[in-house]
Amino acid sequence: MSKNLMTEQRIKDALVTLLLLKPFHKITITDLTTTANINRSTYYYHYYRKEEVLKEVMDEAIRDLIYKMENSTANQRDYEIDQSVLPSTKELFNHIFKYRHYYKSLLQSDVSYTFENKFIKALKQYVHNIQIDFGGNDKFVIDHQLYTNYQAYTVLGLIKHWIDTEFEESPIYLSEQLTSLLHVKVNSVSFTSKVK
Repeated sequence: MSKNLMTEQRIKDALVTLLLLKPFHKITITDLTTTANINRSTYYYHYYRKEEVLKEVMDEAIRDLIYKMENSTANQRDYEIDQSVLPSTKELFNHIFKYRHYYKSLLQSDVSYTFENKFIKALKQYVHNIQIDFGGNDKFVIDHQLYTNYQAYTVLGLIKHWIDTEFEESPIYLSEQLTSLLHVKVNSVSFTSKVK
């Protein structure tokens, strides 16, 4: 990695660390330069505003995740759901776990709304590009757009839960659970209590 890229990475890492300590609007350039252990002129050589750094952090996290998910299925295009967990699902949770400091910071700070919207948009695009065979069940007509939204928000909900529990479960466990949740067939529902 070149010196310029290493410096930019230090600035991004500094922002991610600071987001867990204070709201974004209270983070100053001085905070960033002190945490990154660089001087102001070095910072301004790479970035002008802290919003640029934040956008780059968010965009890179999402771009890298989607790239890894797409790459994981490049050699084989068709999968039977009962074969096992999809490679893209494994890659999703392995990536989140590897960069858990980033995801925790982006999803538990005051910038989470912005990141969630970008994340959901990217996941919906990813899922939308997948051809899904619902098994020819004529009893139910599945709206692909609604299913895409359902999957994207399910993934985000699981990731947020995983962060809230301090990554208690392993990436493979989450991969298996997501696969089960998205492809389970519910036979019946029983309501046992009334809301008072």
